[in-house]
Amino acid sequence: MPATTLMPYGERRRIWGLYKDLGVPAPRISHVRHVVSSYLELQRCNSGHFFRILSPDNRRYEDRTAYTQRIEWLFDLNKGISPEGRANLEAGIRLHDIGRTEKDESDHEIVGGDLLRDGTIFKKLRLSPGLDLEAIWSMVRHHGLFSDIGFLYKPQTAASMSREIQDSLYVLSAVDTTAKPRQDWSFHSMLFSRILDRYRQFRENGITVDPQSRLRQLFGPLNYVWLDDSSMAQMDGMQECRDLKERAGFSIMVARSFVHCWPLFKDMVTHEIAIGATYYTETEPSFVPDLMRLMHTLSDVIETTDNGKDFLIRTDPETRYSDLSNRPAFLSNLRRSLRNNDAELVRTGEKTFKMDSITFTVSEGPEITQIDIGG
Repeated sequence: MPATTLMPYGERRRIWGLYKDLGVPAPRISHVRHVVSSYLELQRCNSGHFFRILSPDNRRYEDRTAYTQRIEWLFDLNKGISPEGRANLEAGIRLHDIGRTEKDESDHEIVGGDLLRDGTIFKKLRLSPGLDLEAIWSMVRHHGLFSDIGFLYKPQTAASMSREIQDSLYVLSAVDTTAKPRQDWSFHSMLFSRILDRYRQFRENGITVDPQSRLRQLFGPLNYVWLDDSSMAQMDGMQECRDLKERAGFSIMVARSFVHCWPLFKDMVTHEIAIGATYYTETEPSFVPDLMRLMHTLSDVIETTDNGKDFLIRTDPETRYSDLSNRPAFLSNLRRSLRNNDAELVRTGEKTFKMDSITFTVSEGPEITQIDIGG
């Protein structure tokens, strides 16, 4: 088997030492090793590898022939990156999770970018002179970009980058989904056809988020199958969904909002309130109208309070929604309010709204308007 790594042994060893020195947990380092392994298989154009590492549930979701064709598109994309660009890409892949330190709970991409920005770490690693440190920084700082447009990033963030950096980020984001942890910290792939289709659409048609893409995004990153294609088609055929797309508030949500409460939206349409071991959870069709009514109400709040800023939508911190044990009671209360046909959205203060027992609290920052959903 020919060697496919473009990085000398000493540099690779110093990078693994850096992860340990920064206090990155051992399971996360194991994840990075699996991601690097997948990239080296990508360099070999080994399509069989990418199908084998799918978990059994996820493998059943995929058509192997169509899946392989999508993987081959990724092979071609990687081969189109210059040799110098691929060397930068490998360094970015190896460094991408250095921000996952135990002592810092901030967004790990921001932390990783900050760690590299002053150049001290680069000097310690003694990387090859031919590497582009700015390119490597961009990959560490934005490695979730194309999965997280609409969650953490605006489309304009990508538009300001060179084509080679964009292509490198497509590859990095893709291989990063091939090493997602199970509860026992073994790993499986979430490199689903839908996420590769999205990358390809971005590359060929421009980086934009349309109403249909935004609706799918409400249920989480596209490499999760919490809303499969048949459920998406069913939801799209609902009159409530068609009405939603006509609302001015939803148009604002599509154009300039960041959704940090997708676990709530996902939980609203599934029976399973959990962080899935395989990331495949079936949708319950009878729950979809509840979500549609919440979206209608949220769009009214957005339209009423819009002052031209971006919106950040999240669950009220007081709900402690990240604690799975708190979710059933909150969801039960939410459904009860949404199914009350007599309930209407009322303004209870300058920046507060209520519909039955659901609250929407609006707060203004210098650059963003935040909406907290509580109850």
